[in-house]
This record gives sequence, C-alpha cells and structure tokens, in this order.
Amino acid sequence: MKTILLLFLSGFCYAQTENELQFLTNQTGTRDYWPAYSADGKVIIFSRLVQGEKWKLFQVPLAGGESTVFWEGEVGATRANTSRSGRIAFTGIEPKTNATLWITDRDGKESRKIGLHNHTGTPSYPSWYPDEKRLVMVDYQRDQGGNLILVDLPAGKAVTITNPSEIRCGMPSISPNGDDIVFAGQKPGGGDQYDQTKNAIWLLKKDKSLHRLSPGQGRAPTWSPDGKWVAYESTEGSPDGRYAIFIVSADGKQNRRVCSYEWDANHPVWSSDGKTLVVSAGNPGSGAETRIALLRIPAY
Repeated sequence: MKTILLLFLSGFCYAQTENELQFLTNQTGTRDYWPAYSADGKVIIFSRLVQGEKWKLFQVPLAGGESTVFWEGEVGATRANTSRSGRIAFTGIEPKTNATLWITDRDGKESRKIGLHNHTGTPSYPSWYPDEKRLVMVDYQRDQGGNLILVDLPAGKAVTITNPSEIRCGMPSISPNGDDIVFAGQKPGGGDQYDQTKNAIWLLKKDKSLHRLSPGQGRAPTWSPDGKWVAYESTEGSPDGRYAIFIVSADGKQNRRVCSYEWDANHPVWSSDGKTLVVSAGNPGSGAETRIALLRIPAY
C-alpha cells in the first residue's frame, strides 16, 4: 500500500492511497464483470461473457480457484444483489422477452421471474431493502437515462420515485438502514441524450432531498456495511480515461482514491466487515479481458 498525496479542493478532502489487487478469476477469453458477495461472504457471484456467447452468472470461491456457472439462464446488465437471508436478485432475460427482475435462492437453484407492473423501461441493478419485501432498481428509458423505481415484491408492482426532469438515474444502492439511496446520475441538459460516462454520485435522502456526493465523475456506488461510506468507480484525475475505485463519506466531506488507475477497476462491492472490496478489473497486458479481484482498503 502506498499513500500518494493529500489534496484539498472545493471543500473536499482527497487522500490518495494505492493498493494492490488480488485476482480471483483467471480464465482467458472472458469478461468478468458486476461482482457481488454471497450472504456468508465465502463466494463471489459475477457476470461472465465468453466470446460468442451470452452473459451468464458465475461464481468463484473467495479464496479463488475454478469458476462455475451459478445460474443457467441469460442475464442482462446486472449486478446481482444478495439479501441478508441469502436471496439473490438480478436481471434475467428469457428468449423473445424483455429483461426483468429474477430472484433465486443462495445456491441459484430455486429461481422465479418477478412480473412487474407500472414500469416502461428495462429494470436493472436491483438493491434489497433490509425488510426483503422491497427493492430499488433503475428503470432504463434508453437515450433518456433511467428512473429509480421502488419494487414491492408482495404486490408485484413498481413505483417511480425520481423525476426525470430533475435527475437521470443509473445504478442505485440502498443504505444499510433502508433510509437513503445512493445512485449514479446526472442532471438533464437541454434535451441531450443520457451519457452514463458523465454521471456523478448522488444521495436521495428519506425526505426526498437530493445531494451530490462525488465532486467529479462517478458510477456504480455501493454502501459500506456501517452506512458511513460509499464506494464507487471514477475516471476523475485519470491520465488516460481508466477507472479507479474511490470512497466518499456519506456527508460528502471526505473522498479518497484507493487503487491505481492502471487496473481500470470498477463496480466495487463491500465485504461484510468493511475491510475489502470486490471489483472487476483489467489485468495489465490482458487487453479487453477483465477479471474479478479483491481490493483491501486501509482503515477509514
């Protein structure tokens, strides 16, 4: 671990710290993306694209080793999300149908499709509420970005909770206490098409107020288990447009990069003890291939 520098800019504190990555997957010819921890923290579930095939959910032991298929069906743009009891939500695709919400057990064996009413786009990136009766997702509206939707599982319906004229939304994450939502998003601008690379990290409070957390660009946020920090990916400060992982405090006052841009690391998810992030990253020299890796972060 190398601490690089400390900067103060526009009221934000940046502490730049670079950590090494521990790669868990190593199969060639694949893109491994969108990782998540299992409920017991012993397995990483992720999406894999093998050349000429379709995205599927795979799993790999936390210690690394052989990756195996977790769910046989095709998945869309999804980061699987694990509830406290071990149920796993993700976006699945059936032949000749649109992508929609699926839920499976901790082993990927007992799965069911959730029919959702009152949505008009593609529901993606589910995040569980602590009560496990609700999820928040982003309902993508193609070139117009997305709306955040609250999914009521017992009722099987979705309610839009953001206003597209105020904010265009990307991937969300529910706080551990279920009160607040962080998400990637951007303000609409003069009819311009939604560009996810221009997102920042936003906080939607329980009182419906909106607060920007990241001082610069940011995507794919997730809460720390204690609800005090948010991890996200960003190209802010990158010399060549590659991503690195940042963490920002829930009040937005502290922000730091925790790995080098050389890894092009993205989609961070916290371990239950808050000491490690699982990410997708490029292994330098492997071209477009990506791997699942662990990133240990210093005390914060």
